[in-house]
Amino acid sequence: MTYTQKDHADAPTNPRTLRIGLDVGGTFTDLYMLDEANGRSTRHKLPSTPQDPYRAPIQGLREIIEMVAATPDQVRFVGLGTTVATNALLERKGALTGLITTKGFRDLLEIGRQTRPHVYDYRAHKPAPLVSRELRLEVEERVAADGSIITPLNEKDVSDALQRLAAAGVKSIAVCFLNSYANANHEARVARMARDVCPEIFVTTSQELIPELREYERLTATVINAYLAPTMKAYLSRFAEEVRTLGIPETPFVMSRVAAWSLRNWPSPVRSTCSCRGRAAA
Repeated sequence: MTYTQKDHADAPTNPRTLRIGLDVGGTFTDLYMLDEANGRSTRHKLPSTPQDPYRAPIQGLREIIEMVAATPDQVRFVGLGTTVATNALLERKGALTGLITTKGFRDLLEIGRQTRPHVYDYRAHKPAPLVSRELRLEVEERVAADGSIITPLNEKDVSDALQRLAAAGVKSIAVCFLNSYANANHEARVARMARDVCPEIFVTTSQELIPELREYERLTATVINAYLAPTMKAYLSRFAEEVRTLGIPETPFVMSRVAAWSLRNWPSPVRSTCSCRGRAAA
């Protein structure tokens, strides 16, 4: 089933004047195309393909271009908005994820903060954390709030933790150390070691994603990014590849609620989850 609406029947008058936006939801995929040469617009709607989420937007691109008798090389912009990451998080369909954190802080993910929906209700249900306790590993290191080193990073602890997580079959690792926003050296070292020991595993460090005060918020953001990164990499990499195969010369952009960014330098696990801070962690 498709739904189509357009305010014209003419082909684009000039080359490379088409701009296309896509909104991929769990049920339907919507497309809007603007011809900058004459201001005319075309709308198109088709069912989404949740099992292979790249298929519907690629099919939609092909169809909406054909609707105006254009060719893919006339497209100068493709912008993708998607709920794939949100749905994967809500449905708990992310990757098996491990956590490496400062000694004594692995339970922070469950302890959280004092501000909770039901502070005094001991029967309140708490959702299971995205990283189970046996995959939350501690290493010896400590950075002060001013960035000074209290305890140097124990690289043997890091090596052991990486080997344990790799043996457990994790696909992604989150690294979040106390006060790393003030001094990122320890986290950066762990990321380098991880790329050497297990290069096939995604690594997200908090200092690259969200180098800000407040440990719980920084930890949860880093874990979510790591949890979703493999899913989003597979999706967006395939989408970018299919856009090129279709013959569209421009690299697509992915839209988030605060920014748009290009897939030109793909892959990037920070960006792959629609996060807007930091550089790629792997």
